[in-house]
Amino acid sequence: MTRKVPTKLSWNFKKADWPRFINLLDNELRTSPINFNEHPDKLCNEITNIMIRCAEKTIPIGKTKHYRLFWSKHLEELKRKRDALRNTANQIGRTEDVPAWKRQSTVLRQAILQAERTSFDNFNLNNNYQRIRLNICATMEPGQLLI
Repeated sequence: MTRKVPTKLSWNFKKADWPRFINLLDNELRTSPINFNEHPDKLCNEITNIMIRCAEKTIPIGKTKHYRLFWSKHLEELKRKRDALRNTANQIGRTEDVPAWKRQSTVLRQAILQAERTSFDNFNLNNNYQRIRLNICATMEPGQLLI
């Protein structure tokens, strides 16, 4: 069984209906019984809950894609072979098919590690951190600390 990365849900602010959100929030804040004599934390929680309710009605929730920078057609082919061998081993049930599946899983895992390392090395080669730091220092105000 393959483990799938759970999809991450997040607010899609680009597709939000902002005029409706503002109107809804304005109506909710006017009609809700907010007691300003309460403790500030409780008051903050009430206002936050009102804002979240309005956001749930007007801002859609989208799923983020899990894009892998290092993924290639070669890795896709290795994964396809591994999945085919796994299906064969699971469906037919012969013990001779299991070692081939495990070997292919190892080959895929090693290829993924190599691709990740290569991608990271290429990223580091293309970035000159000293130049980036100098650019940051040039844009800073005099006397501002660089941490």
